Amino acid sequence: MSAILVWVSCLFALVASYSVTDTTNLSSALLQNYNKNLRPGVDQSQANEINIDVYFLSLQEFSETSGLFASRMFFYVSWNDERLAWNPATYNGVGMMKFRQDTLWIPPLFLSNSYSNYKEFGSDKLLMTVFPSGDVRMSSLELTESTCGVDITKFPYDTQSCELQYVFLGYLANQVKFGNCTISMAQAEKSSLWTINMDTSISTSTTQFRNTMNLKFSFTRKSQPYTINIICPMVAIAILHITVFILPADSGERVGFSTTIILSITVYQTIVSDSLPNSTMPNLAFILYKLFVDFLVSICVHTLVVISLYFYLKDEKHDIPKFIDGFTRCVLRKRRKQKLKPTETSSIIHLKGSEKVDVMPENDTKEEVTSEITWKDVGKAWDVFSIILSLSSVLISNSIFFFLVM
Repeated sequence: MSAILVWVSCLFALVASYSVTDTTNLSSALLQNYNKNLRPGVDQSQANEINIDVYFLSLQEFSETSGLFASRMFFYVSWNDERLAWNPATYNGVGMMKFRQDTLWIPPLFLSNSYSNYKEFGSDKLLMTVFPSGDVRMSSLELTESTCGVDITKFPYDTQSCELQYVFLGYLANQVKFGNCTISMAQAEKSSLWTINMDTSISTSTTQFRNTMNLKFSFTRKSQPYTINIICPMVAIAILHITVFILPADSGERVGFSTTIILSITVYQTIVSDSLPNSTMPNLAFILYKLFVDFLVSICVHTLVVISLYFYLKDEKHDIPKFIDGFTRCVLRKRRKQKLKPTETSSIIHLKGSEKVDVMPENDTKEEVTSEITWKDVGKAWDVFSIILSLSSVLISNSIFFFLVM
């Protein structure tokens, strides 16, 4: 065991045998005649390849009104600068150096679709790692704020897609270009309002002599709170309004109940509208159309209530038109009063002997007795028709809404 400890100690001593003098001499040698304003490359006709690994950390903010997409990401950038290469044996085994960002050339990475003013990538106080091969590695934690096209058509079951576009400002595609670029969502934090989708993509393209790196993100709104607080009450109020036809007509509460429901729907729609995103691009949200349809259905239900009361309060002295009579009998399944055709039957009496005497024929008449249709029957039939019509309207409107947003 002691031999192993001695061997490890000797190995550590060999690895860390260089001193601060060696690193100082190496730093002076590397930075001597080094011009950070010139890009690397002995052959300037060849483009420098910049490799970038992106780690998405969290969604900071997303605004449907302003189109702000703010996210926190970690960038790991690497490239090769042959001017910074050295032989470790010359400097007692120095295998790594640290330089501030403002002392070396770095790729001018900028977010082209920035939400506000353009922000320089990284910071002058950040340290970069340089290896003997000339490979330079830089890491930076960035809070990006970009513009994003908002589509709330399917609110609150919508999915938003945002894209970040990075370019090398000041260089053409044949001078500095993106190399191997990757993105990872493994360390993404959960959001309280959105579900971050893992189908994120990264790609590079060349447009107008400029190389661009495109990062595409998508996230789905967590719809459970909206379903419970908005959708379910809307459906419940619409169905509750239909129950007005169950109330007795002579109670005098039908119109008052219906009017109260309409006012409740109006107030509730105002509250719901205030909680909706104030965006009309590219289209209005389907839920706004649903609110409008629900309002129209409530007006129609109120109209049907008034017509129903008109039938109930109609004086029985007035004759019922044939089409209303037929409608009522069809709904209530009542048949008209009918008389069957009389049939003649003869009675034969046998007397003593062989004589037969025919008695006068008897008329057998049968009559189907049913109740007459009254205006109250018309009102009952109208209630049944109104319930079916109103319930169908509510079910159809909600089915269309969920079909469009799901």
